[in-house]
Amino acid sequence: HIALRPARSEPGEKCGLALLGVDEGTLRPYWWDGSEWVLGGTTLTGEQGEGVFAGINVDRALYGIGYCGLNTVDDYVWSHINHASDYGVGGFTPPIPEPAGLGLVGLAALALRRR
Repeated sequence: HIALRPARSEPGEKCGLALLGVDEGTLRPYWWDGSEWVLGGTTLTGEQGEGVFAGINVDRALYGIGYCGLNTVDDYVWSHINHASDYGVGGFTPPIPEPAGLGLVGLAALALRRR
């Protein structure tokens, strides 16, 4: 298996995920297949390909080849793989909520301006 930890500047300090706007709960291990990043890197049948996300803070010892997960307590992602390759950690930024009614206010202001 592999365990990847996002880089930190000081021991015990959270990495720059918050500064980048990345939601820690979306972090996953990825494998570069030569053309795109693929979740985990090994299938349940042991072939190179997309794995299965087991969950957050689950006991990785309970999962075999093809599973991957996230440990937010000790800050690492893990994947049970069977081949060497390029691996990395990726996550997503949460969608930026649109202020409620902003479009309606803009339309009302435009209507008032035309009168």
